[in-house]
Amino acid sequence: RLEKLTIGDAGSWSLDQARVQARGHRVDIDKGVNPKSKKQEAKAAQAKEQTLLSAVIDDYLTARQPGTSNQRKRKTMKPRSWSESSRHLKQHWKSLHKLPVATIDRRDVAAALRAIASSSGPVAADRARSTLSAMFAWAIGEGLCENNPVIGTNKSSDDVPRDRALS
Repeated sequence: RLEKLTIGDAGSWSLDQARVQARGHRVDIDKGVNPKSKKQEAKAAQAKEQTLLSAVIDDYLTARQPGTSNQRKRKTMKPRSWSESSRHLKQHWKSLHKLPVATIDRRDVAAALRAIASSSGPVAADRARSTLSAMFAWAIGEGLCENNPVIGTNKSSDDVPRDRALS
């Protein structure tokens, strides 16, 4: 079946350049590769690279939003947990919101954790760290990213339970 493949605006290509491009596409067709699907895959990969952390956070919070008791079976959060997760992701990790998810690495997370620990304390940094890790685990399951950059970062506090005694 014949399909049209547009290579761009006719005014931006010289005749020789268009012929070279067409020959390249013809070679791909002879090899059994559809140039149109190749172009679509490249576009999808580029869109995946450009997915910002803020968009993934919004999707995560929407998916985990508290619902009725019937909906709770769908791995939603309790209202208080959801509000705390929302606060951690939207406030503590604001410095990473403009970065594409695929480019965030352990160094970025560790630097943000140090900033959180210095401004809000080590326990808040640990809670924010666990929330971000859970969000990345969800994003991996959804196919939005390939790895969890939180894994391998250091915790800020020892998080030792307090000794309590009833009188």
